[in-house]
Amino acid sequence: HTQVASASFNVAEDITYRNDTTTGTEVVNRYEEVGKLRSEGNLAGMESLLSRNNWEGTYPVNEVKEGSNAERTISTETLKEIKSFAPNRPELEADAQMPSVADVGAADATMNLYELIEFDENDIAQKDEAGMLKVDFDDERWTEYLDILTVNEMMSLTMNGAFQTKALPSIGLLPAFVSDGPVGFVYFMAATEATNPVYKTCAYASECVIAATWNVELAYAMGESVGNEGLIGNEVAEGRPTSDDRPYTGWYAPAVNIHRTPFSGRNFEYYSEDPMISGALAAEVVEGARSKGVYTELKHFAVNDQETNRSGVCTWLTEQSLREIYLRPFEVAVKKGGSTGIMSSFNRIGTRWTGGDYRLLTEILREEWGFRGTVITDFNTESFMDTKQMAYAGGDLNLATTDQSWRVDKNNSTDLNVLRNATKNILYTTVTSNAMNGCGEGCYLVEYYAWWEIAFVCILIGQVVLCAVWGIFAVRGALKAEKLGVNKK
Repeated sequence: HTQVASASFNVAEDITYRNDTTTGTEVVNRYEEVGKLRSEGNLAGMESLLSRNNWEGTYPVNEVKEGSNAERTISTETLKEIKSFAPNRPELEADAQMPSVADVGAADATMNLYELIEFDENDIAQKDEAGMLKVDFDDERWTEYLDILTVNEMMSLTMNGAFQTKALPSIGLLPAFVSDGPVGFVYFMAATEATNPVYKTCAYASECVIAATWNVELAYAMGESVGNEGLIGNEVAEGRPTSDDRPYTGWYAPAVNIHRTPFSGRNFEYYSEDPMISGALAAEVVEGARSKGVYTELKHFAVNDQETNRSGVCTWLTEQSLREIYLRPFEVAVKKGGSTGIMSSFNRIGTRWTGGDYRLLTEILREEWGFRGTVITDFNTESFMDTKQMAYAGGDLNLATTDQSWRVDKNNSTDLNVLRNATKNILYTTVTSNAMNGCGEGCYLVEYYAWWEIAFVCILIGQVVLCAVWGIFAVRGALKAEKLGVNKK
């Protein structure tokens, strides 16, 4: 932090971005309350903001005397905010409209999601510039698909997102594999070598090594290579009873948090201390993976820049540093890379858990940046990660292996609209990905079951039929023999 040079210059007028340059949405401060709570919340050591202009004078100094509880003391109001599960989402007028929700699920697919994909006159599926299947997010037919689904089906989809998206047979949705982590596909679940659905995949260089190259072409090539592995997927192989030739579809990567200190426990998963380098390289990885139909879930959104005690920690910062440093890599990877997935984080910004923060997940991510897709939680192992708060904030998918469903009031239009929106976001991410490869009329039966499973069922049915026929002839023969025996006497 030693200054070696400086320069002064003047600008003709203040430079102000009133609207997002991509979406045109008005940009306003979202986190002034964080600064207010910081300054008025009796938070020891946070009375001043760290500044480059006065590094020595603003660096926090521990002046708490031994035996004092000042560092462990906060105001009642701040504690109340930390413990609150109340949504910070404003009421929307559109929520007053009661949507249509099915009472009983359809036994078979009456509509197939693949029909939403754009085809040309030769029935060839169209792709966007990045290589993902083209689907209109605003297509009016989405409503028809959502109307088929029951509340239970939508809850099953949104609440069980650990390394998968679940199948929805009623609309022809196939199950999809989703994998960790930033150095390539790694299935983070307890499984034997023979039953692990993700296997024989590459381990690539860590992100900080890739960032040290400053090589955007290399970053794209890495993403493309991961995408190719996704296409190979869970290839049927001898000794692998769970193989079913499904692709690897989702990828919990790349990770774009900041090297806030050289000693952070996850720096190997993050690119850099510089937000623009991080964003530029991540965007290339995202584009490379998307060119093969693999969707990425950028993580950890946001301000998850320490590993020790990161779960639930309150992070305090200004709106300017939030946007210029910590959100910028995500913004670049969303706008340039086109990521259709985001993973929220364990920490709080101020007092609000990021995965339950409407300002972050909806107002900034979706409205300002124009993000279309799925927001998934980090692994939901903590009591403060409330799934209703998540859904109301704009989160879609709960990364969990246990049931953590929130109670949906079927008579509450807001509850139902929130659930339907989350479902649509997940379906959109999936239907634009390689999960739809090979899909067409009747694809659900063919794709959901492996060939050997179908063959086994056919053989079993054949055996049952043969046994039934044999039984009929055997009974007829016995009756005939018995009758002949009686007549002979």
